Amino acid sequence: MASAPRPDAECWTPARLIAALAARGDAAAVVTMQGETPVAWPAAAIARDAHLLASGLIAAGIGRGEPVAIHAPGSPQWIVVRLALGAAGALPLAIDDLSGAPEAASIIADAGCRWLFASAAHAAEIPRRDGLRIVLVDEPDAPDGWHALRAAAPGPLPDLPPDAEALIVATSGTTGAPKLFALTHANLTANLKAVLAQGLIGPGDRMLVPLPLHHVYPFLVGLMTPFAVGATIVLPEAVTGPQIVQALKAGRATIMIGVPRLYVALLAGLDARVAARGRLARMVFGGLLEFATSMRKGGLDIGRRLFGSLHAQMAPDLRLMVSGGAKLDPDATWRLEALGWKVASGYGLAETASLFTGNTPRAQRIGSEGRPIAEGTEIRIDAPDALGIGEILLRGPNVFAGYRNNPEADAAAFTADGWFRTGDLGRLDTDGFLYVTGRCKEMIVLGGGKNVMPEEVEAAYGADPAIKEVAVLERAGALVAVVLPDLASIRAGGNTRVEDVVRVALVAAAQGLPSYQRLAGYVLAREALPRTRLGKVQRFRLPALYEDLLHGRAPEAPPPLSEEDAALIATPGASKVWAILQARYAGKPLSPEASPALDLGIDSLEWISLALEIEQRTGLRLTEHEMAEMATVRALLRRAAGGAAAATVPRRSPE
Repeated sequence: MASAPRPDAECWTPARLIAALAARGDAAAVVTMQGETPVAWPAAAIARDAHLLASGLIAAGIGRGEPVAIHAPGSPQWIVVRLALGAAGALPLAIDDLSGAPEAASIIADAGCRWLFASAAHAAEIPRRDGLRIVLVDEPDAPDGWHALRAAAPGPLPDLPPDAEALIVATSGTTGAPKLFALTHANLTANLKAVLAQGLIGPGDRMLVPLPLHHVYPFLVGLMTPFAVGATIVLPEAVTGPQIVQALKAGRATIMIGVPRLYVALLAGLDARVAARGRLARMVFGGLLEFATSMRKGGLDIGRRLFGSLHAQMAPDLRLMVSGGAKLDPDATWRLEALGWKVASGYGLAETASLFTGNTPRAQRIGSEGRPIAEGTEIRIDAPDALGIGEILLRGPNVFAGYRNNPEADAAAFTADGWFRTGDLGRLDTDGFLYVTGRCKEMIVLGGGKNVMPEEVEAAYGADPAIKEVAVLERAGALVAVVLPDLASIRAGGNTRVEDVVRVALVAAAQGLPSYQRLAGYVLAREALPRTRLGKVQRFRLPALYEDLLHGRAPEAPPPLSEEDAALIATPGASKVWAILQARYAGKPLSPEASPALDLGIDSLEWISLALEIEQRTGLRLTEHEMAEMATVRALLRRAAGGAAAATVPRRSPE
């Protein structure tokens, strides 16, 4: 049997990954869950299928550098297809499984794809056009399934140089129009080697991957990394809370990758379980957690001993949580560490093959984004202010070369001397740790030339309990704000004059701020501020909102509910879900006929977070197929109404 390639091999192409899998024989490369039963997929079988399919694709005329789309949920079959396409020299373009047919069709056309590998459900919805061949991923034995494309015997695979393009990514720009770009094998290998050099994963590890594989982050960290080092991937049956916990335990996961909202949801679920046991349990748990946090900040890890029963019940083998995709709140990091898990996080963009800095147990500074981890990478802070804050510029072997057929985007994305403009603001400390403070386009320039970072000012004004939300903006050269009062807090204090309480709070906060950060005016909002799906204020909507509130105009109201929709929302299950949607997507055009993707901005990662919250608060468990099929909010409400009775039936917890 051939030996597996070394982790320091020159370049980790798909062909090398296939060879590494083949060398592992019958050892499990992937574990899927069927209920409470883990199902192993042998490494050699995956490698053989991928090699046969790659050989068949070459024979079918798929040439080197040809874009080929994949539109299907993550699965062992998806992995085989993805490896085969890459090994054949094609450029896989993985599309979000939750993207609707119009969006997917637009991306496929823009990329010039002649081939589409899709799930049967997506294949039925994608508009047929001349020259597009559709192959089924999840029904491999069907006449149009990928088994029919396999060669009779494995043939030679092309030798792909490091600078060859490896895949295509579709990302949305500020206008919402997709921008396409390629990452090379060298881009991916630079980060893969950097991850392996951290020593966080080895051949005996089992990594739970509850994220969609079309994103660069889970593809690189959750698929390429385990395959390169000889570890096993564990795929949950669905991305709901109980099934993730079930996969952690039954799949014997030692590492889990996720996004911040997933970890926050897990912590919230833990808090809910403790609270359900009564006041005494809550006090004891809170005291132990506070003690463990204090010890952890002092350099002592006692969480695993203090909370041993929690680990035994939830994930006895889990030792490391990896977070990416967005910033993990420092408080959440400290809590996870205090509970006995190691946490690794970092900063990067799809254009940098998902990683650039790493905040890992080996070199960790909680609150920062860590330091560059790949060899030959550099960070520069452009035009720093007095606090050292400026735009974050990146350069290195993991940075992409530019957007496809989009010179305007390239001109905006790169400096004249080749540094990639991230659009993020940040600073470096004396030890080289990166702190991200905001976005360039969010900076406010006042009439006197002073620069104001809105989030810093909002944190100061929003510290008073009388203020629930606050967002600042520039108006006529001065700083003004939209303020949402916390009526419950104000009334609890025995006050009835809301505006007086808010004014006192704002004046008090202003005393600790420089003059240019003090408000020249404000208006009171009557509903939550408009936010993105990641919870960030939609600042482009603030000027119109401010003027409307200033002049007494009510914001545009959603269309009135029909009698049918009103009756639907009145049902117990749907009413709870509707309340969740109102809280999460305030400021967005929420209505029963709204599209979750187009109107509310719910993509596959957001669905994970939303589904977890719905399950925690209502008991309703949504499957990935159901999420993908929900074209309107009304469909979700109907599912909630129909599932309310079933959701109240207690489920047996995984043992």
